[in-house]
Amino acid sequence: MQTQSAVISRSERALALYDAALEGLAEADRFTEVQKRRAGATRKSVAAGEEGRLELDTAEIESSVAARARLEELARAQRALGDLEDAVERPLSPGDALPAAAGLDGDSNQTGPSVTSDTPPAR
Repeated sequence: MQTQSAVISRSERALALYDAALEGLAEADRFTEVQKRRAGATRKSVAAGEEGRLELDTAEIESSVAARARLEELARAQRALGDLEDAVERPLSPGDALPAAAGLDGDSNQTGPSVTSDTPPAR
């Protein structure tokens, strides 16, 4: 019973960390879009002579920083997904049901979420 409790606890923690990572990725996506729009608007202002090259360089640097932050959040989400899969798969024997408290599908034939793309699935 203590082992089951530990498995459920690890699964719940891993799921919470994955949820937080997905939220961070969504926020980074929004921020990246804002910075891209800002850089585009600054580009137009420079072309019209309303702003100087320094403002454009600043906007492009900020856009690059936002894109890098987004990639870091994506990597964090992928690591969190791997940790979730580990928490669900390793402690369970084949054919065991997932802990219901983890909020995951309790199908007894499923041993964890599967991923086939580079982007983590949304919760």
